Amino acid sequence: MQNPIKRFPFLHPTQLFQLCLDTHISILIDTVSKGMDSLGVGFLDKLLQAAKSAAQPETSRSIAFDSDWEDSWEALRQEIESNGGGKVMTSVTFPDGFFEELTSVIETHKVSEMFPYAETKTPIEIVGESFYQDAISEFCNRQPGEDLGWVQGFLVPEMANSYDKTAVAIYVVKRTEPKADNLENDLFAIVHAGYLAKETARKVHKKILHLLGLNQYIPLLIRIHGGTEKKPNYGVFAFAMSEKIDFPD
Repeated sequence: MQNPIKRFPFLHPTQLFQLCLDTHISILIDTVSKGMDSLGVGFLDKLLQAAKSAAQPETSRSIAFDSDWEDSWEALRQEIESNGGGKVMTSVTFPDGFFEELTSVIETHKVSEMFPYAETKTPIEIVGESFYQDAISEFCNRQPGEDLGWVQGFLVPEMANSYDKTAVAIYVVKRTEPKADNLENDLFAIVHAGYLAKETARKVHKKILHLLGLNQYIPLLIRIHGGTEKKPNYGVFAFAMSEKIDFPD
């Protein structure tokens, strides 16, 4: 029985060639591990799927970092699956006054509705700073991290992380000089500086999501080191300033 003809969406020849190359390599790896079965049909099926995905227009979605965080990502995942894949650029919005309230909580040592502050100062292990050195350096104005003094931060469960579904990113926040338009978000600089250690994230991921469902966020007290001639690489040292979650030692 002949295989049905596979029709591909219109692609530039170089795009199609790259799809063929990438997909062929992928399938060859699969067939070596599984024992050389159905190379032709499998290749066409995967190539058709890849071609459809590459030909689809890129869409954009905005997701609010609020009590619906988990549900919003799940809805986006289902939308992508129902549309057969495609590229989606996502942006994140924050509640009104989020950064001002976070900074105020850390500076005044007072509890707020969004940030259940406590004087616990529990150290949490941060990893992956090496992948964000340039961004951290820019955040530090290309100066030693110690020059910033103490700053603040927060944790973001990465619902769409393809490598680890329980990954929790750490973001660092600092005040900046006011701009002419005086928009609240423009008064702060933000940088993704790394992740909770994998084992820690696995244990607290659901607890962080539970707090998010209540519109509550764990405030972090942060110090950045490095960026000097003797110690060029930046490192992030963070403390959870809340008793809502017990972070493992």
